[in-house]
Amino acid sequence: MKYCTKTSILTIAIITALSSVTANGQSTATVPYGDGEFEVGLTPISNKYCIVNTTGECGGQTVEVEVLLEDENADYVPDPGQPAIDGTAWENTIFAGGTLSISGSVGLDDIDGTLHANNKLQINGGASISPDDVHLSSSKEVRVNGQLQATGSVTAPTITLRGPADPTVTVTEQEVPQKAFPEYNLTGLYYTAQENGQIISGNVRSNADLNWDNVPGGVVWVEGSVSVTADANINCTLIATGDISIAGNANWGKAYDSTRIISRDGTIRITGNTEVNGLLYAPGDITLTGTAKIVGQVVSGSDVTVNGDVEIINYTYAGPDRPGIDAGNPLAPSIKVGAWQK
Repeated sequence: MKYCTKTSILTIAIITALSSVTANGQSTATVPYGDGEFEVGLTPISNKYCIVNTTGECGGQTVEVEVLLEDENADYVPDPGQPAIDGTAWENTIFAGGTLSISGSVGLDDIDGTLHANNKLQINGGASISPDDVHLSSSKEVRVNGQLQATGSVTAPTITLRGPADPTVTVTEQEVPQKAFPEYNLTGLYYTAQENGQIISGNVRSNADLNWDNVPGGVVWVEGSVSVTADANINCTLIATGDISIAGNANWGKAYDSTRIISRDGTIRITGNTEVNGLLYAPGDITLTGTAKIVGQVVSGSDVTVNGDVEIINYTYAGPDRPGIDAGNPLAPSIKVGAWQK
């Protein structure tokens, strides 16, 4: 007699159960196996337990098995704490994998956190920084040609201050390790957009008012580039595989928890009157040349250029696994056999 053992019946029961279970009630299925067939009955008990009853027929022999399946992750409660970000780019208000340049008539009247560049960090022209607490660091050089008024620090192998500096600023010339551009796994956000019908194929070009508010699932994924030259109300996470350019007046994210502006492979350029609550993230350059207020983070794998009337840049952690957002998803099911009997 072939394939007629308790082990084989148990195996096919589990496989069939995982593919046949329904959200409620009892499901049944008859499955051919080897020289016989198995009838499987599924009775969900809760989100954690499910009973599987099988009757196998093979060569005139009947064998019955009952199996209790248990999801080990059903009772998982995610840790609401913030992930470990110390020593990574996620701890920075602005991170530039290349050069961070602040120039023009920039008046950063309210900035906090840390600004780090793997290459040079430079402040030129009539720019001034006068925050309560800011820390500038570079793995190559910090060069300030404007005013520097802060209760903070400047740290780099080479530091040049050519304008007036507040005496409370701590200036330290020392080696500063480079930081890696942090990878952001976008798989979960892609599936969220896909499940809610928010995948857009091709470039998005908008020269009329754009309203992406109350987007199902909260994520828009564009297979291409995005260019907005008109007013925009964008209260969602936007991910484009190409470049993102915002030249109009944009209010991005009334609620911080739902906002991310991510270019997967390109650059981000904001030249309009824009208020961003959340994350600007791109492997290429990020350029801010308009009137901007940012509460969140700016993370670039290349150069960051701030050249305009940027008034406020306040740090709020905006990377992956934010408490209550990305970290709030339960673990994938982990099925084990709790008990089985004939």
